[in-house]
Amino acid sequence: MTRPPLLLLAAACLVRGSGRPGDPLYDTAPSITAIDWSCSMDAETWMIEIGTDAWTDGGTLWMARDLARVESFRLRSVGAAPDGGPDTLRTTLSVVADPADAEDGSTTSFPCTAKVRADIAFRVVIRQPGSGDAGDCRDFGPVLDLFDGSDEVEPCDLDWDEPDTGP
Repeated sequence: MTRPPLLLLAAACLVRGSGRPGDPLYDTAPSITAIDWSCSMDAETWMIEIGTDAWTDGGTLWMARDLARVESFRLRSVGAAPDGGPDTLRTTLSVVADPADAEDGSTTSFPCTAKVRADIAFRVVIRQPGSGDAGDCRDFGPVLDLFDGSDEVEPCDLDWDEPDTGP
């Protein structure tokens, strides 16, 4: 069996990064670059996807219509670039009828009806790689700033403005 030359292995590490703290690719503070969210009435399923410009340590999503019931969900990486570049975080949530049956990471009690969708507030916080500390964040959806002042939701003072893609 032949072994690859040591120089080739070293070059691969430089391109991909080591994936450890101290690696410049790993320590780049990620920013949110895209937010895509939808709810399928047929499948009764929410899909929330967050695009970032660098590696993350996942994220947290909160959903609420009011502060009496706030649901939180872990966003997991589903597409981190091997070079430390863009990451994609996603959660898919099935809708359950009873709020007591909602489970973190898999189900929500917020149905896909137009009335409910019009009243939902979302907040997302992405995590810094290595430390897991809060990084970039955004409020999005039809209702903004619902979470401001809440003790159970991490603070964020940035709203998602859809980027201008030109004419």
